[in-house]
Amino acid sequence: MDRTGQATVHSVAVRAGVSAATVSRALNGRADVHEETRRRVLRAAESLGYRRPKGSGRRRDRAGERVIGLLTGHAGRVPEPRRNSDRAVDPDQQDAVTACAAERFSLPVLTGAEAAFGGTHVVAMLCWTPGEGRRERQHAEALVRHGVDGLLVLGSRRETRHPIPLPGAEPTPVVYAVTPSCNARDLSLITDDRAGGALAARHLLDRGCRRITQIPGPPADRSALERSAGFAAELARSGLTPLAPACGPGRWSQGWGRRAANLLLERHPDLDGVFCASDQIAAGAVDGLRDRGAAVPEDVAVVGYENWEPFAVETRPRLTTIDMNLGLLGRLAAERLVLAGNEPIWGGLIRVPPRLVRRGSA
Repeated sequence: MDRTGQATVHSVAVRAGVSAATVSRALNGRADVHEETRRRVLRAAESLGYRRPKGSGRRRDRAGERVIGLLTGHAGRVPEPRRNSDRAVDPDQQDAVTACAAERFSLPVLTGAEAAFGGTHVVAMLCWTPGEGRRERQHAEALVRHGVDGLLVLGSRRETRHPIPLPGAEPTPVVYAVTPSCNARDLSLITDDRAGGALAARHLLDRGCRRITQIPGPPADRSALERSAGFAAELARSGLTPLAPACGPGRWSQGWGRRAANLLLERHPDLDGVFCASDQIAAGAVDGLRDRGAAVPEDVAVVGYENWEPFAVETRPRLTTIDMNLGLLGRLAAERLVLAGNEPIWGGLIRVPPRLVRRGSA
């Protein structure tokens, strides 16, 4: 039952002894459901008083096929950063790498969504929408007019966004991924950056590091703030006072990581562990530590964040980092839309837990 006491797809699935996906296929009249299973699902739905949401059957003229619209402003490929002889990103290309960094969110989220759609009669339509303005609204309105069964709106930043106004009397299910809606009635999925920062701190502690600090990201960026707060909170829970962090502009750049590492070693020559708010910062920190004669990880362990391959894998040593679990985020978002044909999407914010990826830097 849902929070109002009404039967849901999941309660029907429990009563019928099948999965929620099987219930969805049976109620949609799919031919790939055994007739006895279909009858069992229908009996369970009737006994529980299950009622499908208004409009859930309005597009069954496509022989059970459902269409989900995917809106993203970052559908392009991330270019390989040009590197100089010591494998650092060419300073002349630094800003270009930073500018294209947002595109790294799209592919894993979309791959996760496609994994959820696989094995179902769901067709995904991808629209590239630069920003959250007029063009995005045009794409969304066109998809709704053409009868899509739901929309997955993919962003690249953690600051909240305004929901997309949609036409039509019947509401089209919408799920926001990575960039949450400011309307609490909408469903949004984001990475739990606070938990990610704590995970980085715990790994450094478990490794035996005790002279620990961090190189933060931009001071006004919500992701950077939450990563930093989670890191500090985990150290506090362990009774450890961190060393003073690097002070400076806090950019998402390799140059900032290099400068910060130099400042930290000047201030704390016995430093043995550093958490960096991104892999790009961590790559610069590794270079800066090496420039000052500190070996990674023998002298100083370094943990990055995001598991962004051009930096996490190409840095030497390869970066131990916090993976944002964007594939899982995309899959969970898509699963909500798959089920939306049979039950409403409840609003709220879902924080997807990140995971630690161990490599050579820590």
